[in-house]
Amino acid sequence: MVPASLKILLAEDNKDNCLLIQCYLKTTPHHLDIADNGRVAVTKAKATDYDLILMDIQMPIMDGYEATKEIRAWEELHSKTPVPIVAQTALTRREDVRKMLASGFNHHLPKPIEQTSLLDIIQKYSSPF
Repeated sequence: MVPASLKILLAEDNKDNCLLIQCYLKTTPHHLDIADNGRVAVTKAKATDYDLILMDIQMPIMDGYEATKEIRAWEELHSKTPVPIVAQTALTRREDVRKMLASGFNHHLPKPIEQTSLLDIIQKYSSPF
């Protein structure tokens, strides 16, 4: 069975982290689009039907919490099916993860990102069930 090709938006301001994710996905069938801040991520999420959004929490102009809030409000306003949004952050305390999940994120992926963890998350959200 051929793996599904997903359209993934990476909202990340750190160029090294962007390169790392690009390297991790280089041999996969997935298409990666990059936004360097939360405002750009919101604009891209409104214009394109992504299958998955990987959202950094701490970014300039607009952080991941505010970007996710705006994306969720726009989805609700337009009766869109919510796209899975995965928080990518070094914040790993239980209360931080709870806050992320309560803020509209579907999952938490701790930094530094490991390739197997990233691919597991992508697999989880590429499966119909």
